[in-house]
Amino acid sequence: MPEPTPALPAGYQGRPATADDVPAIHRLVAECERALHGRAQTDPGGIAADFNRPGLVPESDTLLVHDGVGRLAARAWVNRRSEVDVHPVHRGRGLGAALLDWAEARARRAGSEGIVQTVPDDDTHAVALLRSRG
Repeated sequence: MPEPTPALPAGYQGRPATADDVPAIHRLVAECERALHGRAQTDPGGIAADFNRPGLVPESDTLLVHDGVGRLAARAWVNRRSEVDVHPVHRGRGLGAALLDWAEARARRAGSEGIVQTVPDDDTHAVALLRSRG
């Protein structure tokens, strides 16, 4: 059964990811990496491997957020560690906070006391968001 979709900012809709979404997820992650590091490091195979991690149940452990015209704006995954990415043009609108809330709630429902997400120190907005939650 899918996890409840969090309250998202106006104009955005969420749904679980499917294997068909891997190319779009790769493009999203690559754009996030280019904005932060000046180049993309992730390859589609890495995204596909993450999607097929043992124990990951896409219907309940993933969330994709699309904008009003259907473009992928953000994604979140919760498994042994969490991953949240918000496309650079959609940052500052509350998507990161909504997805972090969703990831924490999903982890609790799965029996975890918290989540683990690694972010680079130079991603100051992500660091500040995570620190604001303790």
